[in-house]
Amino acid sequence: MLNIENEFNNKIIFKSGLALLRAEDAIDFINRCNQLKYKILGIDSFKIIDDKRIQPLIEFSIDYSSTTNMVLRENVWDDACNFIYSVKDKGFLFEIIYE
Repeated sequence: MLNIENEFNNKIIFKSGLALLRAEDAIDFINRCNQLKYKILGIDSFKIIDDKRIQPLIEFSIDYSSTTNMVLRENVWDDACNFIYSVKDKGFLFEIIYE
């Protein structure tokens, strides 16, 4: 499996052991996963507070890993991009969980 994170290394923001992406870069990352046929398992949203602390935002996160979600959402990549588009103006950072 190609290490997609190497392709995005210059766009990743490393905070508290997490590899986070801004909205535009997260959408590009998801589209690249689609090209490589990598599954999107989930998206976690975070907010940086005082340039130091990181706050997870569970209400702005989504899980695609369950069998039910995979069956109901035939095109998870489009759904994931639409999810990010819906919150992109909030200034969040995103962790994309994929395999």
